Amino acid sequence: METNRLVEGIRKRSESAFRKVYDNYFKLLKHVIYKMVKNHEVANDLVQETFMKMYERINTYTIDTNFKFWLIQIAKNTTLDYLRKEQKQLDITINEDAVENYIDTHQDVNHNLLYKKIEAIVTKDEYEIVILRIFHGLKFHEIAAMLEITTAVATNKYARAIKKLKKELREEDLHE
Repeated sequence: METNRLVEGIRKRSESAFRKVYDNYFKLLKHVIYKMVKNHEVANDLVQETFMKMYERINTYTIDTNFKFWLIQIAKNTTLDYLRKEQKQLDITINEDAVENYIDTHQDVNHNLLYKKIEAIVTKDEYEIVILRIFHGLKFHEIAAMLEITTAVATNKYARAIKKLKKELREEDLHE
């Protein structure tokens, strides 16, 4: 069977075997991914990422199973990961904008009072991340390095904190 031969070739790092698989499946993967993201450039990037993951994980493929299905699953999972990250980033941006608008409209408030208000709403870990991000403009990877945590942890704690702040500050504005 040609697919098994190609898989063995890729396992042996054969460029021609990889090229053949790439040529055979590019259009299918592009179609599957494009249906999910509705953006040609993003779909092309995700197809490339899918092939990279296939190449890295080729030893996990079981010979005589459906290679096409296996490859499509990698493409779908890669795309879902991308969409989750994009949605999370969108949520952070929307919530961050609301908090920054609140801060901007309350500029006359002493920054120490604002810091205390934020500190009262979020946890100690979240507070540190929010202050570094909003007031000092640090990027998540910089915050993560400074606090000796992963970027993912910094992003997650920040997202939770911003969500709490947005909710609390919105309620406060309603009561004023």
